[in-house]
Amino acid sequence: MEIVGALSALALLTVLPCLLALLIMVGAPLFDVGRRLLSRTSAPSAVEEDVQRLRALSSRLRRTSAAAAHERAVLVDAYDTTLRYVCEGVNLPHRLDELAGVELEVERLRLIEGLAQTGLSVHQTDYHFRGCQ
Repeated sequence: MEIVGALSALALLTVLPCLLALLIMVGAPLFDVGRRLLSRTSAPSAVEEDVQRLRALSSRLRRTSAAAAHERAVLVDAYDTTLRYVCEGVNLPHRLDELAGVELEVERLRLIEGLAQTGLSVHQTDYHFRGCQ
């Protein structure tokens, strides 16, 4: 009987770190998905928070020189991700994942206008992404 208890404890000690690591790896994306789902059904403050982030990213993009290509690419990716979240939060269909190049630029402008029509202003006054002047 003591052998069974010792083996059970040993099994628990070997499996527990693996389960904890799995929970950490899977838990973080699930938390983000859960936050996004709640933001669609709950108060618009989550969407407004993402709109504030869009405004800040837009401002940083305007101040970033064309020479800082890597920083610009990182900012544009963050901008697109946040734009995607805002659009999903207000149920505005988007094709950000499907397009590239000029078509993606046009889609961003379409979405900014669509958000403005729902009352969310991103304050995008000049549009200089990925070297488009």
